[in-house]
Amino acid sequence: MTELHIDHLNVVVPSLEACAPYERLGLALSRPAPHRGLGTEDRELFVGHSSNTMCVELIAFHDVELARKAAPARAESYLEVLSQGGGAARLYIGTDDPSGLAETLKSMGATSTFQPIVGEDGVKRADVIMALEGVPQLGIELGVISVVEPLADRYATRKAGGLFNHSFPLKRLDHVVVVVENLDSASSAWAELGATVAGNFRNSSTLIRQMQLGDAAVALVQDPTPRSVGGRRGGLVSMAAWEVADLGGAVAIARDRGFHASEPEPAAVPGARVSRIPAAELAGLEMELVQYV
Repeated sequence: MTELHIDHLNVVVPSLEACAPYERLGLALSRPAPHRGLGTEDRELFVGHSSNTMCVELIAFHDVELARKAAPARAESYLEVLSQGGGAARLYIGTDDPSGLAETLKSMGATSTFQPIVGEDGVKRADVIMALEGVPQLGIELGVISVVEPLADRYATRKAGGLFNHSFPLKRLDHVVVVVENLDSASSAWAELGATVAGNFRNSSTLIRQMQLGDAAVALVQDPTPRSVGGRRGGLVSMAAWEVADLGGAVAIARDRGFHASEPEPAAVPGARVSRIPAAELAGLEMELVQYV
């Protein structure tokens, strides 16, 4: 079976100036970079190590009309997120075997196919599916990417550029959250895709099933109550959970830098404690800090 990992999370922000709180927290971001011909631009946050790196891509529009002409579905999807104040818009999983994954996706009923991304020098950078269609049981509009350059080489380049020089102690992405209507159907689809069940938990009336993808997980949540989760009715929740070695220390640092990190408390996952920095303080993306004890 094709080995998968969580590659990056697209977060739509009102402008790149809205990324400033990440730097105030102590996280290094890439320089602003335009997306050629797409009407958008980004700054990126990288967390992890040479064999497991995850990116939060903070995306803003600089030319909405160009964005609508260049990629209408992408633009409208991101503008809808922006109309709600911004936040997580799309999750991308990564693979080193796009042909193998393409066969799996076809067997699942997917109608989308990989398209090459070519640089200005004519060299292919990646194969990508911007938004997977035909597999609604996954619960989200999922993106898929296969980058040509080996992960270790990408890590070395970014490390040399100072992009892992964080003073806020994030170790790795722990999980993201997807709210689904039917937990069994969704987890079966994620398992067919290549994820493995890492655990089942219950938090009050909420059922949670963690689907492991590499070093991180997609937490599938089935909530029978009519309320929204994480500010949205369903689908991808605008939050990312990060492992830290010392939760109390991380909370103290965050508070010292002006953030309202919540008091640490037991997590739904046994043996873990969590604190949360509100989404409103980080351009629409809630930060959950997790320590396993």
